[in-house]
Amino acid sequence: MMNLKFRMGDVFLQCLVLVILFLLPAFSQSQVLDNNPPSIKWKKINTENFRIIFPAGYEANAQKVANTMEHIYEPVSNSLHQRPKKLSLVLQNQNSISNAFVTVAPRRSEFFTTPPQDYNFMGTNDWMHLLAIHEYRHVVQFEKSKTGFTKAFYYLFGETALALWGNLAVPDWFWEGDATGMETALSHSGRGRIARFDMAFRTNLLERGAYTYNKQHLGSFKDPVPDHYRLGYFFTTYVRNKYGADSWSNITNRAFGLPFIPFTFSTAMKKETGKNLLQNYSDMMNEMNGLWTNQLEGLTFTQSQKISPDTKKVFTNYLYPQQLKNGKIMAMKVGLGDALQMILLDENTSEEKGFLPGIVNDVAMLSAAKNKLVWSEFEFDSRWGIRSYSVIKSYDFGTKQLKTLTKKTRYAAAALSPDGSKIATIETTQNNEYFMVILDAENGVVIKKIPNPSNTVYGMPRWSSDGESIVVLKIANGKKSVVRIDFNNEKEKELMKPSEENVGHPVLYGQYLFYNSAYSGIDNIYVLDTATGKKYQVTSRKFGAFNPNISNDGKTIFFNDYTKDGMTVASMPFDTAAWKRIEEVEDRTVRYYEKMVEQEHNADILKTIPNKEHAVENYKKASGIFNIHTWGPEVASSANSLKVGLQMQDVLSTVTTNIGYEYDANEKSGTGVASISYQGWFPIIDFGYEFGNRATRRLVTTDSTGGIRDFSWKEQRMNLGYRIPLNLTKSKYFTNLSFGSSLNLIKVKEFSQNIRFIDQVSNGTLSALTHQLTYTRLLKRSARDINSRLGQAFVLNYQHTSGGDFKGAYLAMEGQLFFPGLAKHHSLNLKGGYQYRALNNGVNSYIFSGSFYFPRGYSAGVFQHFYHINVNYAFPIMYPDLAIGPLLNIQRLKGNLFYDYGLGKTSELSAEFNSMGIELSTDFNVMRFNLLLDVGVRVSYIPVANDVQFELMILNLGF
Repeated sequence: MMNLKFRMGDVFLQCLVLVILFLLPAFSQSQVLDNNPPSIKWKKINTENFRIIFPAGYEANAQKVANTMEHIYEPVSNSLHQRPKKLSLVLQNQNSISNAFVTVAPRRSEFFTTPPQDYNFMGTNDWMHLLAIHEYRHVVQFEKSKTGFTKAFYYLFGETALALWGNLAVPDWFWEGDATGMETALSHSGRGRIARFDMAFRTNLLERGAYTYNKQHLGSFKDPVPDHYRLGYFFTTYVRNKYGADSWSNITNRAFGLPFIPFTFSTAMKKETGKNLLQNYSDMMNEMNGLWTNQLEGLTFTQSQKISPDTKKVFTNYLYPQQLKNGKIMAMKVGLGDALQMILLDENTSEEKGFLPGIVNDVAMLSAAKNKLVWSEFEFDSRWGIRSYSVIKSYDFGTKQLKTLTKKTRYAAAALSPDGSKIATIETTQNNEYFMVILDAENGVVIKKIPNPSNTVYGMPRWSSDGESIVVLKIANGKKSVVRIDFNNEKEKELMKPSEENVGHPVLYGQYLFYNSAYSGIDNIYVLDTATGKKYQVTSRKFGAFNPNISNDGKTIFFNDYTKDGMTVASMPFDTAAWKRIEEVEDRTVRYYEKMVEQEHNADILKTIPNKEHAVENYKKASGIFNIHTWGPEVASSANSLKVGLQMQDVLSTVTTNIGYEYDANEKSGTGVASISYQGWFPIIDFGYEFGNRATRRLVTTDSTGGIRDFSWKEQRMNLGYRIPLNLTKSKYFTNLSFGSSLNLIKVKEFSQNIRFIDQVSNGTLSALTHQLTYTRLLKRSARDINSRLGQAFVLNYQHTSGGDFKGAYLAMEGQLFFPGLAKHHSLNLKGGYQYRALNNGVNSYIFSGSFYFPRGYSAGVFQHFYHINVNYAFPIMYPDLAIGPLLNIQRLKGNLFYDYGLGKTSELSAEFNSMGIELSTDFNVMRFNLLLDVGVRVSYIPVANDVQFELMILNLGF
């Protein structure tokens, strides 16, 4: 073992030299983990049930999280009758994205600490409280899945098997719906209490009728389908309301107990409720239809004028209308057929093409003044996947000039002053300090940062119509208020007192403060007359009205009106006499969660969190490197080998390790394998080592004793390399670059034959270098786009010997270009490449294997030089949403026309290859699993042979 370490050290020095000499990337199958820069120092708090891991400087917030988690431990677990073992919880404060997750490989949860600006996401909750309840319920669910055969699979195979069988047994809507139900029952403002959360589900049901279960669960390219959070919340709540608080504990016990039985979840529901999955789904939809129909009965709706185009053919949202100086209406457009973009509308419902931004930080608002628009957009650290930023960008519709005003900032919810000179935005620091920041709209320079002594969460700032002050939401102690901050003296005045009413999108026009609210149970626009203190309802729309904006002349209110075809832009007169006094507005809220709140008996749990001081210790990353999460046998994807071993990864996603023994059924031989990937430095360092017996059977025709012969040998294989993956996305193009190199050493002894093939290593040593570079730049797509409409991709792979007993070389280069097709969602892409193999006939020659495109309809050949050109034209055919019972659900049919050309050359000959044809494929689901599969057939015509060939394509692996 000691000698092996010395040899590893020698090779490591060689690889350091390679890093300098060969700035080309190494091919590696190892996943790139999302992790933090190595400069961050980590701390930890140990409690009875949690290990809280957090960056140094975040101690005060970590203490609050530790107290919250211990406080909710039992209440979140009760209704599933499960007490999870101790959990590692990582607090990630290097990002600007509001999110969290739970995973089991390795078992941990991660909270992204920046709170969202979207008022319909967080409601009036504290962000960390919301995450604590929702994410810990997932932990309880995973622990619950350790029952029956799923528990047996866990003991045999580890955490990965637990996740696999758990998700096969129970649909995804249960996981998220049950967790959303818990955040609703145990807090005063979970998403089940927010009208916007159910709006799309409610509208679809009342206007389109109930979708089939397959469509509602699996999704559609044809029609809008609310996500599994919505289906899950209403379905899980319905079952609890009707069959009791223990119903899901009993159902999941049975389903997790027999995960390999087809439709085990439906069978479990039948045993618990007397009705199967589809019958319960139908009953739930009927019940919701009745509740929501009654909610609307007798309501009078205000009139409005639609401005955005008719979108009946495909679901499309036109969001956040803003009138510009030239009178046109700016809106953000996004839908099934359109990637998110900014467009212009006029009052004749005509649409003017605008521009595609990057990855918009959608905070439920945009802001425009004069002819300029400002918004916040996500950008990413090029190397460290956890670190992200939210920068401010602007676009001038007059000059067509796009500007990035800030760099590496954490700003959100940008608001432009009426004269277009200043931007108000909200900054969230890494330690969760919140500030109102005023920027120069021309260059992004900070003009002032307004103090926030109480450090309450700010949200959705807007300048007053006179440009003298800013109105902003404030969230504190589970309540929300609206305040006005004077720009000059920075003094704050409360306009709306703190309450649990989930108000949003405040707009101050003169004495009138407009805002969104679901006061009546349906989202609509309301107004506060700040001079009199009286409130009024401005709109009464059937499914929801949002985001008021006052016209330049003050005579019109533009707003969003939700319909079954999407969010439209509408207008109505600014007529104070038509407004309805708040006292006359009837509360028709459907409180579907009330019985569940009673069942949990902890409605005020967040008001009694203790304030205990826990000991803080240093957390050493090295202490958790060898964290085993999966073990036991593992069948390879080719199904011809079996591996037994251990898989490890630390909770900070720094190191992955695999150790085991692999038996190859074809070779009837086995090898020991070990690999480790250290990803905590700027270059990723990969090491792999294999040793054992190898064997193969080959046809020999080179001598008089030719025939099928058995070859066997002992082999040691080692590779050591580096990779540098870079995320360069800063615009509407998703851009990635990866490069690196590796040293590969193969040592063979006891080779059983006196002959060898030139792709074999006989007794001796092969020392080779591998370099690879990959680059992609692809325009963002809509849900219906088959390929990116514009983009480029390039791959370079170079392998060559670097000493040892054998010589060889391999070079492959491929480039691809994407263009729009003749119709929407059609795609033309061109691909070309060159491959070189050193075909020396000497006794020490070696041929490297490599993946390279070969014309369709032909078997791949080996040439010294090979050139190829491929033309593809992909297009959708139809979106059938066709279910064949519970077995098959077909979502989309699509086609691809192709032409391939190849030219192969050696020193003795050259050959041309031509083929053309069509590929027909379908995107579908099997047995109600939400994994979308892609299977089809290819018909190839070979002109030179006048031959037609048919091939089956599975998961796009046919070419």
